[in-house]
Amino acid sequence: MIGFILALLYWFIKLIVYLIDNKKWGWLLIVFIVITILYIAVKQ
Repeated sequence: MIGFILALLYWFIKLIVYLIDNKKWGWLLIVFIVITILYIAVKQ
């Protein structure tokens, strides 16, 4: 389970770096909104 979470985290970081490098701010905002929703869902 931890390996899965780490793989997901690694993929998210690669995605965010790619979006920043390509200045895709709209997509970056969507990614952050999704992460926030998932975080809130997990915390409850």
